[in-house]
Amino acid sequence: MMSRGGLTDADRADLLRTYTAPDAMRGGFEHYVTLVDDGRAARNANRLRMPVLVLNGEFGLPQQILLDGTRQAARDVRADIVPAADHTFAADNPAWTAERLARFFTTSPAA
Repeated sequence: MMSRGGLTDADRADLLRTYTAPDAMRGGFEHYVTLVDDGRAARNANRLRMPVLVLNGEFGLPQQILLDGTRQAARDVRADIVPAADHTFAADNPAWTAERLARFFTTSPAA
């Protein structure tokens, strides 16, 4: 049975089992410990020259926040909204996501 977010009930049960194990969330939360330092380093680095694709679910995080941050780190930022998707857009709309990624990786970068 499919539940909200494109994940099945079995997926959710597996995630619950995995994430409730002792110290299971530590690695995921460590990412947030470095955010301030990562931002500082990105602002002091040369901006990326290769194309960068920002995907966001239609019902996910506000995309403008993601784009603003990405534009500070990259010169060629491309973006798209994954229709009918939340934060877990690859699970919510896998066919659309796969097609969009394939198009991004097979097209020539803008000159």
